[in-house]
Amino acid sequence: IMAVGLLLAGVIAAPALAEELTPPAGANITAVSPAQPDLVIAAAGTTIYRSRDGGTTWQETGQLASPARSLAMTAGDSPILLAGTATAGIYRSFDGGATWQAGNEGLGVTPGAILEVNALGVDSQDSRIVYAATGYRLGTSTVRFTPAALLVSVDGGASWLPLATLPLNSPYFTSLAAVAGQPLTVEAIADAGSSKTYTVDATSLTALLQSGDTSATRQAAAARALGLLGDSNAIDTLLTAAQSSDPRLANAAIESLGLLHAEAAVPTLTSLLAGPETASLSTVADALAAIGGPEALAALHSALASAEMTPARHAAMGALERLGSEAVPGLLDLAASESGVTQRNAVEMLGWIADPSAVDGLAVALEASDPAVRAQAAWALGETLATVDVPGAGEIAAQQALATAATADLSPDVRIHATQALSRLPQQAVVAANPSGSDAAAVPASYTPVGQQTGLHLPGWLTTALLTLRWLILGLVLAAIAGLPWLQNVRGQRRRKHPNG
Repeated sequence: IMAVGLLLAGVIAAPALAEELTPPAGANITAVSPAQPDLVIAAAGTTIYRSRDGGTTWQETGQLASPARSLAMTAGDSPILLAGTATAGIYRSFDGGATWQAGNEGLGVTPGAILEVNALGVDSQDSRIVYAATGYRLGTSTVRFTPAALLVSVDGGASWLPLATLPLNSPYFTSLAAVAGQPLTVEAIADAGSSKTYTVDATSLTALLQSGDTSATRQAAAARALGLLGDSNAIDTLLTAAQSSDPRLANAAIESLGLLHAEAAVPTLTSLLAGPETASLSTVADALAAIGGPEALAALHSALASAEMTPARHAAMGALERLGSEAVPGLLDLAASESGVTQRNAVEMLGWIADPSAVDGLAVALEASDPAVRAQAAWALGETLATVDVPGAGEIAAQQALATAATADLSPDVRIHATQALSRLPQQAVVAANPSGSDAAAVPASYTPVGQQTGLHLPGWLTTALLTLRWLILGLVLAAIAGLPWLQNVRGQRRRKHPNG
């Protein structure tokens, strides 16, 4: 027993010992995750260490191709690790530091030159934005550091855009900090404590976007950066890029047109939503929602007129749901459309948004001539009323309409949806608002939602299950009745074989 105990103790203790790895004294370059303060990485030469408990215990995770000079981690739950090296530019890791890949496009790495990345910085609000300071090691007998540039990446370090060319007398920057409230602006800090602020030049980004010599990856980065800067002068250039045959460039340009609220882009985006799928339809729809206004929303509404779940309709639904309460007025208008398909799809969207301001309109849709619209309205009312803590007169009237539909609607589908909707509504003890001001119309404090006015209050899931169970029981009964002749025949055969049984 003692031997087994010692063996188990050793098995349990082994993982703990593996964690207790203290980095050597040379590991003086560190970076802390903006989103997870307990996640820390450190470097000693080419070796990378990681701690998940704020630096109490460490693990060796991987090796770089060149000694580290700077480290950074992007924001987010799955951070990208970045290492600026002494001679080989920037390396990125997507697996916690186990493996590393170069991310040097646009950084300035050239054959035969020694490029050092002396500082890295991240934007804590946007995981795709990273800053870097670089310089060259020049000389023969004596090698000296010569400042080169400040750069920014808007794609997590995959490619780099120019931020500033540094003069020869520029200090050796050791820290880069994003400036809050100023897009693509960084404060570069030197060891001596001096600092200077730099911002991306929109003109240089536009030139990159228009250049035929620039890779599609960097063109896409330039397009996104122009949107982040809020440069409305770039709208025409972005409109051209939005129609590119390269999906990366087209999507980045479309995203920026949405950020810029470019109303001039609505006709182009409308045609892209209905046309070939070079760009992501979700990106197109989100841009139209971001731009807003009657024309942009009309483009999204037109996609709801399809009876089939087309890619355009799916994209429009996602954009309208993300738009939330701002989309409700237009959807209520569509819910009153003469087209049953448009009505049904608009009512469905109102259910996904679940904004209480739509309750009255959904109650009207519950009386539509098309049973498919009524069934969708019953579901949407259930989704929406479930978000209301204290029902007013309109919500109570809608619950009463659901109760009526659950028992009296001629369509079985409507009755089922209405019953399920009522089952999702919790019991509420409230006094509803009385629009007339008289006490006679007030709802008593013991108010229970319509459809739950029995002595037994069942959970919503159980009510739904019982609805299904009754059909199952009926089926079993019918099967048993159908099997009676067969059972009687079997018993008759047994009696013939065993007359005394």
